[in-house]
Amino acid sequence: MAHEDVLTTGAVGQIKFQLHVSRNPSSFQPSISAAEKGQAQNLETLSFTLSSLHRLKRFCSMSGFEVAGIVLGSIPIVVSALQCYMNGLGTLQNFRSYKRILRSLILTLKTEHVNLQNICEKLLTGIAPQTRIEEMIRDPFGDLWREEEIFNKLRLRLWVSVQVFDDRVQDMREAIQQMMEKLNVGADGKVEWAESSSIRKQFKRATFILQKSNHEEALTRIRDGVSALERLAVLNTDLETQRKSRSQGRLNKLVNGMLSGIYHALRSTMTCKCSDLHDVGLRLTPPSRTVVPEDDDEDIIKELQFRLAVSYLTGSQVNTSKQWNEILLRSGDDSKMSTVSFTAQRTCASRKTVGFAVPSTTPSTNSQQSQTVVIESALSNLTLNTLRTMSEPLCSKHINNLCETMQTMGKKKQGERCGHIQHCSMTETKRYDVYTLECLGSCEEWSLVPLKQVLQDPALLYGDKLRLAWMIACGVLQMQGTPWVADIPRSEDIFIAQKGGVHQFQHVFVLRHFPEDPRVNASVSPNNPFMLYLGILLIELILGQSIATLDSPQTQTLEPGLPRHILDYEAANKLLGRVMMTGGSGYYNAVERCLRSDMQIAKSKYENRICRALARKWSRPPYRNMPCFVYINGYPGIGKLTIAKELQQLLPSSKIYHNHLLIDPIDALVERSSPGYHEMRTGLRRHVLNEIATSEYTKDTTWIFTDARDASAAGEMGAKDYEAAARKRDVSLISIVLECEIEENIRRATNPARNQSISAKLTDETILRPILEKESIYRFGNETELVLDVTKLSSEEAALRIKEHVDRLAACP
Repeated sequence: MAHEDVLTTGAVGQIKFQLHVSRNPSSFQPSISAAEKGQAQNLETLSFTLSSLHRLKRFCSMSGFEVAGIVLGSIPIVVSALQCYMNGLGTLQNFRSYKRILRSLILTLKTEHVNLQNICEKLLTGIAPQTRIEEMIRDPFGDLWREEEIFNKLRLRLWVSVQVFDDRVQDMREAIQQMMEKLNVGADGKVEWAESSSIRKQFKRATFILQKSNHEEALTRIRDGVSALERLAVLNTDLETQRKSRSQGRLNKLVNGMLSGIYHALRSTMTCKCSDLHDVGLRLTPPSRTVVPEDDDEDIIKELQFRLAVSYLTGSQVNTSKQWNEILLRSGDDSKMSTVSFTAQRTCASRKTVGFAVPSTTPSTNSQQSQTVVIESALSNLTLNTLRTMSEPLCSKHINNLCETMQTMGKKKQGERCGHIQHCSMTETKRYDVYTLECLGSCEEWSLVPLKQVLQDPALLYGDKLRLAWMIACGVLQMQGTPWVADIPRSEDIFIAQKGGVHQFQHVFVLRHFPEDPRVNASVSPNNPFMLYLGILLIELILGQSIATLDSPQTQTLEPGLPRHILDYEAANKLLGRVMMTGGSGYYNAVERCLRSDMQIAKSKYENRICRALARKWSRPPYRNMPCFVYINGYPGIGKLTIAKELQQLLPSSKIYHNHLLIDPIDALVERSSPGYHEMRTGLRRHVLNEIATSEYTKDTTWIFTDARDASAAGEMGAKDYEAAARKRDVSLISIVLECEIEENIRRATNPARNQSISAKLTDETILRPILEKESIYRFGNETELVLDVTKLSSEEAALRIKEHVDRLAACP
């Protein structure tokens, strides 16, 4: 969308220019109107003025980040100029005292240049690909610094400090320009008189230029600017994750409200007596709109656009056929003229998209002569042969019967507004403008197919599954609680467009039928958690099968009477290992978050029944899990051995080898302070692990190890011995790190009952407390490691959590 600012600038004489500043350079067309005829200046002056205005336009359209690139590229130019001066001064005896000043200036600028480069890299990390970051640093004047996608992501990262960032880099740019002017750096970046002969001729001027005091103010502004930007970059980057969540939550709330209004507006306008129901498919589009606190809700709502596929009947009552039209809905506008532009390129990306909206941009400001709102919609899948722009008058027709409008839509131009539908509540009336997009054709040409039917389609590739998962997850979360989705999302409720018999995996819909049957409105049930079933839907998508076919008969053997969602949770939980192997860690994390968000088993009213049922099920012969090494690491007294014993009851064919089986034999021989004590422990540990790793008698055993290894070099070496043994046995090492609040850890460690079975356990608080406060537990740091806070968990609960984690990672495919 053309986002225009209007500047009025007095030119030479009495000629006045109205300059429209646009991000698109081709749209710059100043108009000249003389106040009085015959007072126009000569052509040379006019040309110069237009050139100046063009530079002004270019400057005004820059983002702060683009200016940062200019500053980054300008500092080396100033350094080069100073270097030229220093080279010239080398031949002049009287000027050699100034070389020290020049070296200081050069070093200061180089330091700030490196700091600014680091700031830009930090801001770009996670926003732009690494290859692009390198390219941007190499070419600070390049086009990548003007990319709208990067700017929008940076806008979210900087949050409310965008304007401060812009002001800071602009101040730095002015300081750089000030130095360049004083150093006589030309437009081409070269020093105009750096040769020694020229400097000799202009002795006094050179003396003035090279005085450090003349540049101190500019250097201070640059240093202060870089320092401020560094703080902004660090603090804003640290807070970005939480801000993204708030931004998306705010956007989802706005989209959710508008979708509810659209549904009720459709329901009120689709009350026809047709022989068949109208199918209305709402297309899912992932959100790409950046929402920051400065954005006004009304402005965001005006940008929201939704694509719907609507079916209707044509022909006589005897011989009817179902046809499909695609329409666009957006919030009603009160402006005098509404223009909708559709681009001809299929893959064109616009500057802003939001929720289920097709790509759009922001409305323009009002000019002095007319009030015009321009909405450019670069629809991601709309193909037109020409660029069309249509305008509608102020009064929009209220569509009382959308069915009749569908019948005549084929006669309208693509992008033309057909009128508006509205939803009247007790407090306000919401209007939604309806625009025609295209006639999709008959059911034989275009239709919607349930996702459940295409899960096993060979054409559904891994990349398609990931894109579908993203669109579906974003979409149903925005629609949660609206009539567009049921109380639980299922694969049969998501639809894929089919055109000419070919599935269009990039076109995803939810489907509703009108006129609506009031009996189909189901209330949200607390026994059907929304997020749980979203996670199950994602599992079905990545594994290519429905949960019913993936579920094992053993799930059904849980205690009778358990609710359906408990059984579904157990079935989904067993599949997480396959999700990890098929979809990767990112997909796995998303699915696990969905499953866990609604399922707090330990706090459920079914806790005891579930634990009993799960214990019985897991005590059966091994069904899915492969042998593995479970390495439980934690501070002394945290409860490692107690948890390990509970875990042994849940893991079939498992054995425990706790760390005191290695410590106590050595303690019985020598004191811990004796020379060679640690070498003896290391030798015993490696001997035992080698036997476990190589013995045929233990090859089918899952070993549970406990340890208390800190993050020191010695601690890491001991932990790595277990990893090496797992590698030798060719099994997985599953690391479990236990954490606990210090006071609770000490309470457990000093419990008198703790020393009854093992005498060498640490129970002295004066020794333990410094360890807990100063030392860190060793972590492998891999994505399969489980860090579990057991402060408020019983040993049984902790063992269940570990068992779930082991199941996911050691499950047979």
